Amino acid sequence: VWPLFRNATLCGVICEDNRVNFNPPDDYQIMKTDQVVFMADNMQCIKLESSVPYTSASAGWLPTPPEPLAPDPAPVLETNTEPRESLPQQDSTTPPSSTQPSTKFKRIVMLGSNERVEMFLIGLNDLSAPGTQFTIVSQNSPLKGIDLAQLTNLTVNHVKGSPLDPAVLRKANVDQSTCVRLVSSIDLEDSEAIPCFGMLTNLFDLGKTGSRANLILELVHDSSVLMANSTIQRFKLDPSKVNIRVRDTLLSGMLTQVAAQPLLQPMFMKLTIPEGSEIYITKANELTEDSTRLFSWGEICERARVFNRTAIGYVPKHGKPVLNPEKDFMREYGPGDEVVVLAENFAM
Repeated sequence: VWPLFRNATLCGVICEDNRVNFNPPDDYQIMKTDQVVFMADNMQCIKLESSVPYTSASAGWLPTPPEPLAPDPAPVLETNTEPRESLPQQDSTTPPSSTQPSTKFKRIVMLGSNERVEMFLIGLNDLSAPGTQFTIVSQNSPLKGIDLAQLTNLTVNHVKGSPLDPAVLRKANVDQSTCVRLVSSIDLEDSEAIPCFGMLTNLFDLGKTGSRANLILELVHDSSVLMANSTIQRFKLDPSKVNIRVRDTLLSGMLTQVAAQPLLQPMFMKLTIPEGSEIYITKANELTEDSTRLFSWGEICERARVFNRTAIGYVPKHGKPVLNPEKDFMREYGPGDEVVVLAENFAM
């Protein structure tokens, strides 16, 4: 029934016993006692159409099987004596167009820590490729009491020191990271996190066009955002590589919705645990296969369902996320565009 809602995304159901079933398969039978979960601008947008309101050329579409990996060529005048990394082998049981873990492991650095470190690590472990390196920089170790053995995809390290000390940042290999997350915390208040943010861009060129690393700045107060945006302009940072989050705004937004609709509480709780479906961002070309034609949003949703995913929005290469577009909205998806989905795991 999901294709019949032009302006709303059918995400799942809440069962009679309050169990949340996100991203159910297409053959799931909606019961009379189920409550249906939609993403929509307002209640008036949740309107059942009499026929599918979009065009699609994807009936019966299946992804093209990937080309077999070519063997590494023999080295010519190889001067590096270290063993070369080999690409992971891919066999016929690999799902078509699946996302393979990178042989060049990601490096993530978190500057500062707070009381939610353990929950953050458990969630990050579920989203990460095996071998991802994660370093926390803080005055005191936040890892005491955390069972690191459960973090099967992460190699976790702690570097003791102030996130405001350039020598400590170099020791944490910030300049080699693919993502740096600044957390307003006992180590960094908003008033310190923003200068640290500027120092990272100045010392290591992070957040600038061409930089390998993305910057995430997590603030506590709305009032700090203006200062952070001034820093972005001052250092001429690339907006696509810098993400500012305000903890109070995020939590208050969720609490407001739960206050208005108490049944949303188990739904939000379901999204914060590793079991079941979570929100992921994947490359659009995994669904479009680099086609340059126009796709209706409904057709993108159809292709996501082939992988048992629910598409809820897209992210342009140099833009902000667009959630819940109309099913008949037409667009070409190019390199760097991404699709936001509900899914059981990251791999297609």
